[in-house]
Amino acid sequence: MYEQLDAQARQVATALAIGIAPDAEANDLTAIEQTINTLFSSGYYQSISYSNLSGETLVSRQEGPSSANGVPDWFNELVSVPNHSAYSEVVYDGARLGEVIVVSEIHLAHQDLWRECKAYVFLYGAIAVMVYLLALRVLMNILRPLRHIQVQANAICRKNFDVLGPLPRQRELRQTVSTVNNMMSKLKQMFSDQVALIESLHQKVHLDPLTLLSNMVDFESSVDAHLSSEHGGSGGLGVIQLRDVKSLNDRLGRPTVDELIVSVADVIRQELEVLPGCIVGRRSGGEFMLLVPGLTQDLFEEKISVIFGRIQRLPLFIEDSSLRCYGGFVMIERGKDRETLCALVDHYLQKTVHKAQSGWTCESLSSSSLQAASSRSEAPSLSHSVFQAKHWRRILLDALESNSFLLHYQPVYTNRKELMHLEVFSRLKVAGEIYHAGMFVPYAERFELAESVDKAMLSKLARSYNASFPVAVNLSCQTICSDRFCLWLEEFVRDNGVFADRLIIEFNEHFVSLIPDKVERLVATAKRLGLGVSLDNFGNSGVSFHYLQTLPVDVLKVNRRFIRELSRREDYQFFLRSLVQIASSCEVTLLADGIENESEWRVLTELNLGGGQGYWLAKPEPDYDSFVKVNNNK
Repeated sequence: MYEQLDAQARQVATALAIGIAPDAEANDLTAIEQTINTLFSSGYYQSISYSNLSGETLVSRQEGPSSANGVPDWFNELVSVPNHSAYSEVVYDGARLGEVIVVSEIHLAHQDLWRECKAYVFLYGAIAVMVYLLALRVLMNILRPLRHIQVQANAICRKNFDVLGPLPRQRELRQTVSTVNNMMSKLKQMFSDQVALIESLHQKVHLDPLTLLSNMVDFESSVDAHLSSEHGGSGGLGVIQLRDVKSLNDRLGRPTVDELIVSVADVIRQELEVLPGCIVGRRSGGEFMLLVPGLTQDLFEEKISVIFGRIQRLPLFIEDSSLRCYGGFVMIERGKDRETLCALVDHYLQKTVHKAQSGWTCESLSSSSLQAASSRSEAPSLSHSVFQAKHWRRILLDALESNSFLLHYQPVYTNRKELMHLEVFSRLKVAGEIYHAGMFVPYAERFELAESVDKAMLSKLARSYNASFPVAVNLSCQTICSDRFCLWLEEFVRDNGVFADRLIIEFNEHFVSLIPDKVERLVATAKRLGLGVSLDNFGNSGVSFHYLQTLPVDVLKVNRRFIRELSRREDYQFFLRSLVQIASSCEVTLLADGIENESEWRVLTELNLGGGQGYWLAKPEPDYDSFVKVNNNK
């Protein structure tokens, strides 16, 4: 650039000296000035002058101080371009007449430099960006296994031991990924062995070895837990008996009778396993006890009728017409103890076994007398139950229309008796009497109103709940199965963002095996919306604990049957201690439900459970402020 400016100045000075030589000889300054002005007007020169031999400037043209257009001052200061001047003698016929001095315009040089500098910056910048993106893409592809390792490390904390995909080509990364995969395989095997050991010990202690139904100790604990629970007080209890098993053994042989017992157990299990909270146990020989919570009498009788129909169609029953199957059933009433109910069940069974044909009897304790309401082998009469059902349907519809459901709150405490969250229970006031959820929810599910009840509870809770602690709401099976509920829940969270931050949705663990796809969809929606997820009745449904590896729950509530008599049952203590280890490794809080005395609480804290709830800690109350104030004053 500098050489170009210098050469240009010399060439122009020489040409100008030659051009004005005739005019200089004639001393025609006007012509010389005109020539200089014409050349100067091109804008490439800072000054042009003509002087005589004595140095006197005769004609001169120069530009005033200026700066390059569009060139920042910092660039002018950074890039210094010196003035380039050239002179040439004016000679005519060998005589020196004067000299011409030409000074180039440096601002044009700055403009050219600035333009070229920007072009190079953009060019090299674009190249640098492309090289960076290309290098980043290559580096990301190379280091992708490391990101997978990071993701898998977090998955290990949740006891998800899926191995990584194809091994990378780079030797070092291949070795690293192979090592991680080997470690995960070992950890997965260790976790599976731990779960298998716990489930095996639980099976040996609580299940009948022949039918894999609950043994009587486990069954009685489940009945006691149900009768004392918040949702207890509805459902059916009964016994199914294969008559004269001892004589059958003598006549048909032990293997054949065992096969028959297993077949009957499978029929009962298959019909009842779809109902949440059902417990089926083998009492002795060919006697089976069953507890079916949450069913109205007409639905319970329909289910029993189906079970007896399937038993009668078993191959051995068809081949041997002398086989008999009898049953005695009673509808559970809140406030009755297990011994009384079981005595009534046996009483109705004995009334049935005198029949010539297989049959069963079902009695409702709420009827005007305890005489048999139905004793038959065919379908029962439903007049009394249907009347009650219609009455409850009208009550529920009125409650939904008037939004008259009551909310009661029970605190859930940590193992240091600090308030963790609150659980809300629904109540309904009818004719001056308050009914808990266990009385009307079965009717709500029967008439497909359970989803509407859950939505009404959530909406009312969002309007009335102002505490800073989280609150848990138990959802029904119908609500979880509903395709519309997840969409409604998203809209509900958008409209109640502040409340939704404290909301925990809770449901029965039995749903995990009953409707796994629906549960996964609801949990995924809840986690995406930032809601907490809690499983109720944990450990009661016989579901394998392996689902904890993939289902992102926050809280597990151990079924109350493991809490009752905990201080005297070492097998329950071992089971809970093992659950604590599994829950801790999966980063899940393990809580106890149904704590009724100080000894249970003491053992639970020694076992390092996260906390719990129960009547000994606090009963459900309509006002949650008292729990919050007590906690704040600690």
